[in-house]
Amino acid sequence: MPSKGETVLKVPKELFVDTVTAESEDEESAYADIRLGPQNKRLTFKLDTGAQTCVIPAKDFATLMPGTPLMADTHKLLAYGGHPLKVNGYCSLVGRYKDKSKDGPPILSYRACKNLGLIKVVYAVTDTSEEKCNTQSADILSIGEFQGECSFRIDPNVAPVVCPPRRVPFALRDRLKTELNNMERDSIICKGMEPTQWVNALLTCEKPKTHKLRVCLNPRPLNKAILRPYYPLPTLEDVTCKLAGAKYFSILDARSGYWAIKLSEESSLLITFNMIFGRYRFLRLPFGIVSAQDEFQRRIDETYEGLEGVAGIVDDIMKETITAELGPVLAYFDPKKEVTLQVDTSKNGLGATIMQEGKPVAYASKLLNNMEKNYAQIEKELYAVLYGCITVESDHKPLESILRKPLALAPPRLQRMLLALQKYSITLIHRLGKEIPVADMLPRKSLEDEDSLLSEAMETQVHSVISAASVSADRLDDIKASTAQDEQLSILKQVIRSGWPETRKNCHPCISEYWNHRN
Repeated sequence: MPSKGETVLKVPKELFVDTVTAESEDEESAYADIRLGPQNKRLTFKLDTGAQTCVIPAKDFATLMPGTPLMADTHKLLAYGGHPLKVNGYCSLVGRYKDKSKDGPPILSYRACKNLGLIKVVYAVTDTSEEKCNTQSADILSIGEFQGECSFRIDPNVAPVVCPPRRVPFALRDRLKTELNNMERDSIICKGMEPTQWVNALLTCEKPKTHKLRVCLNPRPLNKAILRPYYPLPTLEDVTCKLAGAKYFSILDARSGYWAIKLSEESSLLITFNMIFGRYRFLRLPFGIVSAQDEFQRRIDETYEGLEGVAGIVDDIMKETITAELGPVLAYFDPKKEVTLQVDTSKNGLGATIMQEGKPVAYASKLLNNMEKNYAQIEKELYAVLYGCITVESDHKPLESILRKPLALAPPRLQRMLLALQKYSITLIHRLGKEIPVADMLPRKSLEDEDSLLSEAMETQVHSVISAASVSADRLDDIKASTAQDEQLSILKQVIRSGWPETRKNCHPCISEYWNHRN
């Protein structure tokens, strides 16, 4: 509703409000303090985007520019409704915006508001909700499709196998059926009623963090018959070399990348799977096929071939740039620049850093075993050089003289390390420890070697086993408590965590029966 002193003009689907007089303040009115004139005096303006020119009352002009005559003006000013306004003249003033206020009758026009940056013209209102973005960008966010079809070559000497359907826990059946319906709707799978020589088993697993159900194929027998078209897969080092010189990059992740590859009719029949809901077959390349990674990487390379600054590793595509879009990254290896290797040791580990132009490119650290911890300090320092291997910067001064001496004069252990270093053209430079902080920190924070992919796969497997177990949560807690109280199982759990001994005779007698089942 308009406040007192306002007139409302209704037009189709819009309301336009124009202030004629104002006996009361409108809390939503916009004001700005503008500094005007040679003395930089402040005057409070009301921002009126409907006004086509700026207006200052005569009394305010007299305060700003005392004794200054106005120039004659032939323009006519009309108020809302067409009522003419008396114009005394016009003048040109330089205005500077600084603060905001809530009172004052002068009017600042639309053009002046825009030039001073007080308003911003918005030509469209964008709905940034996830559902709206998914609808507008369906062609980008949906599962894509490569040109051509994928066909498998089968070894005729391998006998076909028909796998029985796997049982699915009751807790997952409804979710699995929903996922299958979605895949059938997206033309990823279809009902397969034709008789086929190969029938595969379906594998379902639940991701531990997102609890999303993932439907995979378990084509182990079929993989033995597929002739794999071995295709070279790029390593992380191969890709990072292409990104040399870029300060920032963007990463695109292909959604269900393998599903973007269509299967030929003959190959689709090979990917028939059996389950409690019936028989289906894949129309797109599923996860688990031995040649899937080769086929997908080949198509990625063909798609982005010739594009400068674009590199792909399986379903991740990186685009380099020199401006910030998503986030900063570390420096990348440039084969054209000089390389410096900084190394350092502690009593428990080794550390090495590859530097280019003073920026770290790669890190590495190693935890020393019990025998290596007994090395003399100079042996540890040379071991760090061997581990990192170029120009090497070390904070151990005696290493310089060791490398200059004849090989035969070095101690036996150092001789073995120096022999291993003969294939490298290195120059050792002494640096104070405070000048190589990264390499100095790494050996003090070195961790045992750990395969992150293996750990993630193991966590997923354990989570899937627990989810598929036909026991209640209370019963599972009882099993955990009983396991903790059982001496044999407690020792077995400790050995699994710390590692099995090298020989069976060193194994604890009460768990020796598990020796043949150790992983």
